[in-house]
Amino acid sequence: MINKWVRSLSLVLGQFKWMFHKEHCGIMFFMSANTSKILKEALNLPPEARAALAGTLLESLEDTLDPEAEAAWEDEIAKRLKEVDASTVRMIPWSEARRKILKN
Repeated sequence: MINKWVRSLSLVLGQFKWMFHKEHCGIMFFMSANTSKILKEALNLPPEARAALAGTLLESLEDTLDPEAEAAWEDEIAKRLKEVDASTVRMIPWSEARRKILKN
């Protein structure tokens, strides 16, 4: 179960910078009306349902994943989780992280 979660998280992290880069922030405006409606409805779901939906959508993309990249992401995520557990890294709030991502 953890490995499945790590794979899903690695896909999200791999696409994260692209999705939130200032040049791509308007990407939702280019969705079809049907896709926008589905997104709006999905965002109104309770957190657990949104997480389950997100996981299912991510799993549907697994055929397109590069196994070597996935392994590298799994290693990187495991390393970072150990650093967090050991308190050897400074955590920052999401608002600060997002600002830094958009700045680059």
